[in-house]
Amino acid sequence: MRARQYEYSQVFRSIYTFPGYRLSGILDKGDHIFVHLRKIHKTTKCPCCGRRIKISKEFYQRILRDLDIGPKQAYLSFNEHKLDCPCGFRGYERLDFVELYSRATIRFEEYVYRLCLNLSLTSVCEISGIDWKAAKDIDIRYTKKRIEDLKNISPRRIGVDEIAYEKGHHYLTVVRDIDLGKVIWVGQDRKSATLDAFFTELGSEKSKAVEIVVMDMWDPYILSVRENCPNAEIIFDKFHIIKKITGALDEGLAP
Repeated sequence: MRARQYEYSQVFRSIYTFPGYRLSGILDKGDHIFVHLRKIHKTTKCPCCGRRIKISKEFYQRILRDLDIGPKQAYLSFNEHKLDCPCGFRGYERLDFVELYSRATIRFEEYVYRLCLNLSLTSVCEISGIDWKAAKDIDIRYTKKRIEDLKNISPRRIGVDEIAYEKGHHYLTVVRDIDLGKVIWVGQDRKSATLDAFFTELGSEKSKAVEIVVMDMWDPYILSVRENCPNAEIIFDKFHIIKKITGALDEGLAP
């Protein structure tokens, strides 16, 4: 029994190894598990100048959502210390396993983002156990991180789509390079002016070199493409075409 308990302990230590912290305890609360971390050193690196400085006795407890353990949601609990560096920096230490002000670990957010790439937002929320807004915020943030710099590419075939990022008709316009298979631009709203802003940033010469634009049957996008990409062929997304045809048939069959 002791050997097995030690084995489990080593497994948990390997899972919950973070720079500057180590596992100090695990509390099982039924559907939730709290993993407590303890600071290893009394010094840390200043995020401004890079020198090693002593951590302050002032701290606040931080709780982060982490990857689930089987059917149970897991949370990290630890103290984040305040820093007072001679270089003038005043604030809290920077951690490698969580973004500033985030309520989840980086590895949990990356997991949610991978789900967003293949599933609907509703399904992502059901699987991850987070709300709609949290999932969408992660999706948008990690999508922007992976955006290609327009200065380095000359897209020939692009896809234009809209995604809702908040309930109540709030949209983003997302442009993808079909050949690269990557998002290259994200803009607020779904107006003609929104897509115009993309073509302005891309530049007139590169915009005129675009050969194919795949999109839904949204008039503001069509107007923008025709004005900025006179040589491009517009191809409508088959799913939106089917939706339009089905809607027209339903209206025609209605008594």
